[in-house]
Amino acid sequence: MVLAELGQQISGALRNLHTATVVDEAVVTECVKTVCRALLLADVQMRMVQEFRRKVTQQINTQIRQQSSSSHTATVVDEAVVTECVKTVCRALLLADVQMRMVQEFRRKVTQQINTQIRQQSTSSSSSSSSSSSSKRKGAAAKGADNATGAGAPGAPQGDVMAEVYMQAAAAGVNTRRIIQKCVVNELVALLTPAKSPRPLKRGASNVVMFVGLQGSGKTTTCTKFALYYQRKGWRTALVCADTFRAGAFDQLKQNATKARIPFFGRAGAFDQLKQNATKSYTEADPVKIAEEGVQQFRDERYDLIIVDTSGRHRQEAALFEEMQQVAEAVNPDDIVFVVDSHIGQACYDQAAAFAASVPVGSVIITKLDGHAKGGGALSAVAATGAPIIFLGSGEHFDDFDPFDANSFISRLLGDEYDTGVRF
Repeated sequence: MVLAELGQQISGALRNLHTATVVDEAVVTECVKTVCRALLLADVQMRMVQEFRRKVTQQINTQIRQQSSSSHTATVVDEAVVTECVKTVCRALLLADVQMRMVQEFRRKVTQQINTQIRQQSTSSSSSSSSSSSSKRKGAAAKGADNATGAGAPGAPQGDVMAEVYMQAAAAGVNTRRIIQKCVVNELVALLTPAKSPRPLKRGASNVVMFVGLQGSGKTTTCTKFALYYQRKGWRTALVCADTFRAGAFDQLKQNATKARIPFFGRAGAFDQLKQNATKSYTEADPVKIAEEGVQQFRDERYDLIIVDTSGRHRQEAALFEEMQQVAEAVNPDDIVFVVDSHIGQACYDQAAAFAASVPVGSVIITKLDGHAKGGGALSAVAATGAPIIFLGSGEHFDDFDPFDANSFISRLLGDEYDTGVRF
C-alpha cells in the first residue's frame, strides 16, 4: 500500500462513521480495525499499531464521556463500533507496511483513549441531569472506571461494563463520531511524535551534523539538500565526504555540491576552486581522518554548518558500524541524522534500532516520499530510534525537501476534513 492509499483507507474508515445509521460498538470497532490494518500494510511496526489501537480506543471512550450535546437527538454507540473502526484503521496501517508491533501498540492506545473519553463525557453529561437519573448513570460510569483499573466487582465482564457506558453516552447525546475521529487522528500524530525533541542548531557556532543510513537511502543527495536548505537561510554551509566505501561517492557529492555552490571536502584528485574557497580533495582512504580533517578545516574557516556524509551500511556489517562510531568520536557531531528510504519495509525497525544502538541518533529524515512509497516502514524508524522526523525528501531535485510537521502531515494524509489543528 502506497502512502496515498494509506491516507485514503484511514480517511475512508472515519468517513464511514457518517454513513452509519447507528454508530454503535460494532461501527467504532470496525473503524479502528480498518485504520490499524492500513498502518500494518504500510509497514508500521506491529507494536506501534497495537499501542495506537489501545490509545485511540481509550481516547474515544474518554471523550464520549466528556462531551455532551444540548440536543435531544441521541446517537447509539457501543464498544463493537469502536473496535471495528480501530480494526479498519489498523488494517490500513498494515497494508502500508507499518510494523506489526507498532500497529498493535497503536490499536491498544487508541482503543484505551476512546473508552476513557466516552466514560468521561458520559459522566460529565450525567451531572447535568436530574439527581436520580444522574445517580444511576454515575454508578454505571464508576463501574466502568473500576473495571478499567482492575477494581470493582470481581469477574465483571469488560464488555458488559462498556456496553452500559455506551448506552449512557447515547442517552446523554454525546457526539461519539467526533470523539472517535479525534482519537484516531491524535494517535496517528502521536505515532510520528516521539518524546525526544529535535536538537537545535546554533547560530554563531560551527554546528557539525553527521548523516548515517542504509546503502541506497539517498543519503548523499539528502546531505546536499540539507546544506542548501540552511544556505538559503543565510547559513554558511559545507560538505565533508567521509564515504570511502562506495565507488563514486565523492564524485556524486562533488557534483551535487558544485551544482548547489556549496564548499566540499573529500577524497579524489587535486584541488577544486569554489567561490574563492580552496577545497581539498586527496587520496587519503581513511574515512575517520578525512572526516576529522574536513571538519577541522571548515571549523577554522568559521562555517556555520558542517555536514559529514558517511558510508551507507547494513546492521550485519560490523566493521562499518565500528567505523561509523570512530567517525562520530573523531568529529563529535552536534546531531546525528538517520536517513531512511520510505520504500523500505518492516525490516526498517531492526535496522534503525541497530544504528541507534551504535551512535546517538538525534533526528530522522525520510527520503523518496514521492507518492508511490508505502511509507510505513520508515515510520518504524521513529519508534526504533526515539528520534523525531525533521525533513521529508520527495524527489531527486534539491527543492524536493520540506520540514516535517506531524500535524500538517496527518492532515494532508487524511484530507482537510480531518485537520489536526481543529479542537473538537
